[in-house]
Amino acid sequence: MRAGDEVPHPVGVGRIDRPVEQVRRPADSSGFGVETDEAVVRERAGDVNRHTPVRRHEDGSVAEW
Repeated sequence: MRAGDEVPHPVGVGRIDRPVEQVRRPADSSGFGVETDEAVVRERAGDVNRHTPVRRHEDGSVAEW
């Protein structure tokens, strides 16, 4: 793929106006543009009491989500 090649776009067809090397993300990037604090992830992964909260209906049955 070279600059100016047409690429698929969710709402139509777009064009790349710069070299592909500038468009692609680095290999070590998560791809979402989000910074991740590895220390916090490791700390929370060690907490075995974390779980998804359960919602209940008035009759006591578990609500699905």
